[in-house]
Amino acid sequence: MIESSTVAFYAYKPNGEIVASGYCPACDADKQAYPGAVVAVGPGKFREHYVEAGVLVPMPPRPTQHHVFNYTAKAWEFDSTGAWQEVRQQRNTLLVASDWTQLPDVPLETKSAWTAYRQALRDVTSQADPLNIVWPQVPG
Repeated sequence: MIESSTVAFYAYKPNGEIVASGYCPACDADKQAYPGAVVAVGPGKFREHYVEAGVLVPMPPRPTQHHVFNYTAKAWEFDSTGAWQEVRQQRNTLLVASDWTQLPDVPLETKSAWTAYRQALRDVTSQADPLNIVWPQVPG
C-alpha cells in the first residue's frame, strides 16, 4: 500500500524519453535525480509514456515486437536489424537440427535432399522482408 505522503514521479530526457519512474516520499521527489534528466511528479511510466513540451503523453500501441519508439519523431519505427536477428536465430536452429543429415553414414539420396534444404535455409536471408519469410519445406 502506498502511503498518502508518497508521490509518483518520473524522470525524462530532453527528447521526452522517460528513463525512470516510481514512487517516493513527497519530500524526496526533487531528489530523484537521474543524469541528464528532468524529474517531475506524476504518473508517468517507463515505456508507456513520453513527454512532449512538458506534457505527459501515452505512447501509441506498439505495432510489432520489431518496432522501437523514436523519441524525436514521437512514433514507432520498424527495427529491421532485430527482425533479421530473429530470422537468423530460427534459421540457425533449423540448420543445427539437420546437421545429422550430412554425416558420412547417411545414404546419398537422403543427404542430397537435405543438402538442398539446408542451402534454402541459408538463402532465407536474401529475402526482402524479415516479417514474411517463406521457409523451405523439410524433406519428406
